[in-house]
Amino acid sequence: MDCEVSNVWLAFFRWIVSQIRRKKMTRIIFAVGMALLLSRVTIAEEATDEAKELLIKASKAADAGESVKAVELTSAAIKRNPSLANAYYLRGREHFRIGKVDESVVD
Repeated sequence: MDCEVSNVWLAFFRWIVSQIRRKKMTRIIFAVGMALLLSRVTIAEEATDEAKELLIKASKAADAGESVKAVELTSAAIKRNPSLANAYYLRGREHFRIGKVDESVVD
């Protein structure tokens, strides 16, 4: 996959150089903007996937009675994707189970 990505970026770079030689700056600005946008979308998707995996692990830890581990995993999931409502719920519930009532109320 890394090789494919490198080839795509190399082709993109060559295209940019050809457009500069032709003085087609509007195309260049548009293409660079789109490339940056798409790279950010990919990064955001990867972070969301990682957060969901962490949330699944946290849920399993909670089911196994490992509340402290579940709190750690949900906190990591929230750092990667703060919009996961289930992560806040699970972390709050597990905080309550280990006696940290104030923290559970916050979540």
